[in-house]
Amino acid sequence: MLRDILRYFPYEDPREGQIEIAARTYETLVRGETLAIEAPNGIGKTSAVLSGALLASERSGRRILYLTRTHSQTDRVVEEVEKISKKAEVVYAPIRGMASLCPFNTGLFREGIFCSFIVKKRICNYTKSVDEVGDVRPLFTEKVISEALKRGQCPYAFSIRLAKDSTLIIANYIYVFDMFYYNYLFEKIRLEKPFLIIDEAHNVSDRILDFLRARARIDRLYDILSRYSSDTGFNGIIRLLDEVCESNSKIVSGEILKFVSKDETIKLREFLDKMFEKPEEADFMDNSFMDAVKFLRKLEIARENAGNIVFCREGKADLLMEPILPRNLYGKVLGDKFSGIVMISGTFGGKEALSTELGIDLDYMEINPRREEELSVFIAEGITTSYRKREKELYKAIAEVISEIPSTVEGNIGIFFPSYQFMERVYEEVRSMDKPVFLESREKTARENREMIENFKKMADAGGAVLFGVLGGRNSEGEDFIGKEMSSAIVVGLPYRKPNDLMRLRASKINEKSPGMGYKVVFTLPAVRMAVQAAARSTRGHRKKVTVVFADDRYKRSDVIEFLPSWIKERISYVKWGDLPGVFKRIWET
Repeated sequence: MLRDILRYFPYEDPREGQIEIAARTYETLVRGETLAIEAPNGIGKTSAVLSGALLASERSGRRILYLTRTHSQTDRVVEEVEKISKKAEVVYAPIRGMASLCPFNTGLFREGIFCSFIVKKRICNYTKSVDEVGDVRPLFTEKVISEALKRGQCPYAFSIRLAKDSTLIIANYIYVFDMFYYNYLFEKIRLEKPFLIIDEAHNVSDRILDFLRARARIDRLYDILSRYSSDTGFNGIIRLLDEVCESNSKIVSGEILKFVSKDETIKLREFLDKMFEKPEEADFMDNSFMDAVKFLRKLEIARENAGNIVFCREGKADLLMEPILPRNLYGKVLGDKFSGIVMISGTFGGKEALSTELGIDLDYMEINPRREEELSVFIAEGITTSYRKREKELYKAIAEVISEIPSTVEGNIGIFFPSYQFMERVYEEVRSMDKPVFLESREKTARENREMIENFKKMADAGGAVLFGVLGGRNSEGEDFIGKEMSSAIVVGLPYRKPNDLMRLRASKINEKSPGMGYKVVFTLPAVRMAVQAAARSTRGHRKKVTVVFADDRYKRSDVIEFLPSWIKERISYVKWGDLPGVFKRIWET
């Protein structure tokens, strides 16, 4: 098998662990099983998994759907496929969201409605039929857009046409975890039980819940059922809404879906389809209207999963429909639709945690290769960011210590905080820092944030800089920092989410089948994953030294340490928070 895998492997010398990953990927897919691969950042997981998957596709005739979380990650997969294509032919196509490809994007894209309007009103002239696309390579986002527009064709339609004839389709998460995009994609490109690869899959349980998760304004729901309907055939749905609105409980059991008959949900689907044939233009440009339509469309599947659904009021205006656990939806969203599944991440938290979280049995593989650089990992004691301890003196103490560290580090350093508010409070207390600070902001657009990160990376060879980021934010997951672009990372705090009734309900449901695991899976595991994701930003690419710090006493707890990957656990040393600048100085001066 090794010789066959190497036909699809893009590099002359595989790194430690890559051939094992490729072989397990191949075996899992041809057997129709599910595998989770946990491996550290920078090992080359993408090329290894692709090599095994392409061999499995060659021998089985099945196609491959490779899911990425962001469009920038899609382009990184395209880079690897292009390298593979120099050794073996790979027919592939990336499919991004319509909004990211359309030259007329106004931010109003909702299930393609905006597209139909601009074509009807002749605002868009890129309507030529896409019958043939020819040989277009490489298929990076800008290349796809420019090639399609040059031909007078819609870039999205161009991508779909490419995908119809492709063995490997690289797509965004929404094409599987959003029921509407899923149905559209599989019908358009005629996908029949393909192999599935999920990159950055540590949040897959939450994405499965997205399949049925919905939020809408209550007045909009009533409005659609009354204004567009010419009869009273939706009494069950109206009664459901009445029950939720009149309830004094924060959470209402999905058992109230018993008021809605199967015939009524079928009638609702037909009604919504007809409504789209004669839309009122103002409605379809209104996001709140489209949210309500999506909510109503999901009721048909929600009714089949009533025991795993709750309804929650949010304020006076909004109604939320929330699935409780992914295990009840796994088959519908993933298990029944794909021939074999491989999930990849550096932060699953171990087989027991992932299996309990998803509610399924799966194979698990952890790769922990020898590291080329000198990697130091510390847990800083004597500090905690627990909500009860957040006072001005805490922010001041953090600012004083982190202000002394950047001058000792060669290259850039990333410092990540549990929230924007926490980060801003610390930043206010920083009196001076020897390197310029780049501050992540919720107010920045995606383009503005990209420009900031590119400028930050350029500072690596210009004296270095400091990135203030947020755990779970857009720069702490998925973004690659190579070499000195981030030589060290300090994770300040353990980012537990604020508990609510729904989270407590999820924990209790997990405890029913896995006693003692509920709190760990719902509260601790997501916090540890966010922390490790941020820390791993500094471990990609070749460099001499890397220093990683987890600053919070809670990292010493056994229920936290058990979810840390091996490359962290086996290197942990303990240091007093106030001694951290001296530790950095000793490491980086030797």
